[in-house]
Amino acid sequence: MAVKVYAAARERLLEIWDYTEQRWGEEKADRYVQGLIEEVERVRNDRHRWRPVPDDDFADVFLFAMRATFSSSVCFRMNLSV
Repeated sequence: MAVKVYAAARERLLEIWDYTEQRWGEEKADRYVQGLIEEVERVRNDRHRWRPVPDDDFADVFLFAMRATFSSSVCFRMNLSV
């Protein structure tokens, strides 16, 4: 199952990179965003880490905690019919 990054998510990743770069520098921003993308790749087949968003309007949206920080959560939409 391939990971598809939607335009809105791509835009948010750029905002995260900008914020991180302003706070901690370019190298840290690169590492953080790359780590975020790698974690999404890892978690896509690791369903025990998925937590549903507790809202009926988001039935196919899940959260997972980033392993590196555990203070960051990532929200993703999964097409479960594939």
